[in-house]
Amino acid sequence: MKKKYIQNSKILVTGGAGFIGSHLCEALLKLNNTVVCLDNFSTGTMDNIKSLISNPNFNLIGGDIRNEATWKKACEDVDFVFHQAVLTAIPLAIENPITANNVNVSGFVNMLVAAKDANVKQFVYRTCALNDTNTNALDTPEAIIEKSLTPNDIKSYTDQLYANLFRNSYGLNIKGLSYKPISDNNKTTAISNIIQLNMDALEGVMDKAYNLV
Repeated sequence: MKKKYIQNSKILVTGGAGFIGSHLCEALLKLNNTVVCLDNFSTGTMDNIKSLISNPNFNLIGGDIRNEATWKKACEDVDFVFHQAVLTAIPLAIENPITANNVNVSGFVNMLVAAKDANVKQFVYRTCALNDTNTNALDTPEAIIEKSLTPNDIKSYTDQLYANLFRNSYGLNIKGLSYKPISDNNKTTAISNIIQLNMDALEGVMDKAYNLV
């Protein structure tokens, strides 16, 4: 049966000016959705979204997920959220652990609260999972202790804990997706698979593990 993707909805993409986020914004606009792009341009660029600016259904908010007024405004009247605003550069995270925690952990919780308060239908987020395929299954504390952890591993684990909390305590429909690294020789295929993965998650049809090429 052919999948029916979300159309004519209002969708927030955090980190929407990033490489992946901008492609996601473009795909959502092609489905006649209204897209709200939230980005602080710390890593995202205007070049990534320059072709989208003139689209009347594209709304850009230049702001930070660490700012309460910004994340509240971004979620107003939104149906769905794609949370792509993460700090994934490990050297930068190790050099600036406070910034990494504020963006990856506190920023994630901020967006969960905003989504809960706005009664969004589904929240899809990007994670760097300790479990390569099933990002909704938690590692045990014993397994975590045995690992040589990176800041991304810590982000992934806390994301899963908070996702479970908001899923079970507040009824937020939430899914975490893990993306494999994108190399120069697989950019087109990887982006296509990532967009497909996000769309499937949004539709609630992701009932098995997906492996990106």
